[in-house]
Amino acid sequence: MTHAVVFCAADMSSPRLFGTRDDASRLILLRRGQQADTQVSQTYPSNKNFSNWKNIFAFELEMEKIKHFRSVSKRKDNTMPTLSGFADEISMELNDQIKVMNELGLKYFDLRQMWGKGVLDLTDDECKKIKNTIAEHGIQVAAIGSPIGKSKIDEPEQFELDRVKHAADLAEFFGSKYIRIFSFYPPEGQQIADYRDEVIRRIRSWGELLEKENRDVVLTLENEKGIYGDIGKRCVDLITELYSPKIVNCFDPANFVNVGEKNLFETCWKPLREYTGFIHLKDCLEDCTTIVPCGEGAGDVELILDDAYKNGYDGFLTLEPHLMVAGHSSGFTGADLFKKAVNAVKDICKKNNIPLN
Repeated sequence: MTHAVVFCAADMSSPRLFGTRDDASRLILLRRGQQADTQVSQTYPSNKNFSNWKNIFAFELEMEKIKHFRSVSKRKDNTMPTLSGFADEISMELNDQIKVMNELGLKYFDLRQMWGKGVLDLTDDECKKIKNTIAEHGIQVAAIGSPIGKSKIDEPEQFELDRVKHAADLAEFFGSKYIRIFSFYPPEGQQIADYRDEVIRRIRSWGELLEKENRDVVLTLENEKGIYGDIGKRCVDLITELYSPKIVNCFDPANFVNVGEKNLFETCWKPLREYTGFIHLKDCLEDCTTIVPCGEGAGDVELILDDAYKNGYDGFLTLEPHLMVAGHSSGFTGADLFKKAVNAVKDICKKNNIPLN
């Protein structure tokens, strides 16, 4: 005899029956960050649904995993967002980065480049030098700012799988939980929208790899111009398919403005809010090109930060200012402008009573 499960939630008009474990997990995940807890209200015999379940205990185990994910993703009492930044926008030299971070009181940075090399290209000795040096100054790595997914969708699949494994090794080495990823460029002369299913399949395989290898890391899927996840509609499409304990949304307001999105708070932030586990901070004017400090552009940054905090966001807020150069896989701001960018975010948070770590 098989069993079916009825799910009830305070914000649902009636119980809904789901027929697979993935659907069940997805329902619970979709409710993260809301006030009502989704829970099993009853079980009863069924000859139709859940035929793929060996027994109800398999589901209960899955539910406990998702419940744990929600508990660590939702703000607890007296917790707050943590400010970080891509320190390579200050300088490519570690000591220069540390000097500015100390002046700004930053205790975290996202490791994207160092000494002119991408994070995935750093040698073991270089990684050890970074780790030992930042430890001396009480600084930690918030995320591995990888370029994973900034490749064409028709390239060999193993290329990105190997990079995911390497990025996971780096995250564990530096004691970080997050790896930034993207959602592929199209083949030459083609449209990435035509490759939706393959994009989803490949990115999902990255999360499954991490799960299989019991890696304690999370992939943060960032929106950016030219890839599948560039406009809000496609980002929602992606993350509703992929959202799991191993894959969350990384929200970048300026990148949405850059592709022509308007009224970001309503059109992009609200649909993506409950899936967002990481936030990048920069702003952009309505010309879709000029990058400016947060609060000076069309990115609705103040509205988004205020709403994020009120809805329990306590993750990283990573400065990616791009105030001098916005490159394909990097950017540059310089020490003085980096300080200006950080202080702009601090001012927004102070104005809206958002405490920061």
